[in-house]
Amino acid sequence: MPRKEEEFIPLLSAETISLITLSLIDGVGSAIIQKLLSFFGTAEGALAASYQELSQVMGLTPDLCRKIVDQRDKVPLSEELELIEKHS
Repeated sequence: MPRKEEEFIPLLSAETISLITLSLIDGVGSAIIQKLLSFFGTAEGALAASYQELSQVMGLTPDLCRKIVDQRDKVPLSEELELIEKHS
């Protein structure tokens, strides 16, 4: 049975969880994550950003801004955290 994200929170920082979440969003790779970190300062800040705030980041298309907003709460984080735990 898959474990809940909350079980992993003591093991990983909120910023690490946020980076993993960003990396699971379609179209978000290391270059986009770097742009988001440069603009917002943290992955947590990037994930909390509105569509309007995201659209101010150079290099992010309107479609990608929508994907980040739409997918940030829907990524398969539990499964990814399980894989991290299993392989660490």
